[in-house]
Amino acid sequence: MADEIEPTVDLNNNDIEIEGFAHEKVRNISDSELWRFLRLLLPGMDKPVIDVEPYVKARNAHMFKGKMLQSRKGHKKRDVLVKVHKHDYDPAKETHCPEKAERFRDEFKIQQGLSGKCDKVVKIYSFGNLGKGYYFDIYEPLKKKIKQKDADLLYTVSEFIEGFTLKHILRNDETRKSCRLINRVKWAEDIVEALKTVHDEGYVHRDIKPDNIVISKQDNMAKLTDFGIARKQGCNKYDEKHTIWGNPFYTPPERIMGETETDARSDIYSLGVVLYELITGNHPLSDGEKDFKRIIDQSLKSRINPIRNRNRFVQGLCDITEKCLEKDPSKRYQSLGNLKVDLDDYIVNLRNITNYY
Repeated sequence: MADEIEPTVDLNNNDIEIEGFAHEKVRNISDSELWRFLRLLLPGMDKPVIDVEPYVKARNAHMFKGKMLQSRKGHKKRDVLVKVHKHDYDPAKETHCPEKAERFRDEFKIQQGLSGKCDKVVKIYSFGNLGKGYYFDIYEPLKKKIKQKDADLLYTVSEFIEGFTLKHILRNDETRKSCRLINRVKWAEDIVEALKTVHDEGYVHRDIKPDNIVISKQDNMAKLTDFGIARKQGCNKYDEKHTIWGNPFYTPPERIMGETETDARSDIYSLGVVLYELITGNHPLSDGEKDFKRIIDQSLKSRINPIRNRNRFVQGLCDITEKCLEKDPSKRYQSLGNLKVDLDDYIVNLRNITNYY
């Protein structure tokens, strides 16, 4: 471990200005005050993380890559991603927001439990509260202020995955065109396995989309993450009527209509949108259209764009996808178990007609 840095941040000072880290990628950050600030926080974690280096500044958190000891003797280390979150503070009201902290804890309790049952869910090793004190504003450019307030600073330590989100792969022409059918089918299989575990444990993810699926470069495995709005089936905690949770481009028609009682079939519709994009590279409704109102209207009234250029290699996957995308929930797969049976049959047939799966 590097030598300890003597803290120069005055904890009694209510306004501490920090400059120069308003970059999306912060690998080359040189701001010593941020480093000192981070070093003050790390001892509060229940599992020590060492060799920390800046990684990415995201919308709701600062991320740092580090290593966590796997044994008491400290011989083994695993790469981890440390996120310091701002969920407990409402910058608009400049006040502590207990509900945000409660949602944060719910999210990572769910994900931590599920990741212990399925390796296709991103693992959460540790999460908690670093204590009351500093909130750092990550929205304002160039000049930052860290203010000592009554907000809790929340953190997570998760597995570090070297790779890309499925969104990056699908939106990038080069990666999308070079993506073979074998990869797409494997990712579909991984996503179904992860989501089946979610449902088997009684939860609904409610935010299935390419942004929340990470593809590992190491083993080409697709992993599900971001359980921020996941709920127990039948539980409407935090929900408000007529509010659409998640991305409307992946939201089933019944939720757009205001239905709050969501079940597994809601996730199955969203999964269908992802499968459609895996097959075609396009969204089933938008054709590149970004207009929110038009997408909502199409979701409620229009049929999906038919999948063209079908062949014997993808026909079975197309049939599965279109059943997922039925507007009437009663016509969709009623469970991931039913869907998995059809997907397994498709994969067996694919093996029989190809030499590479």
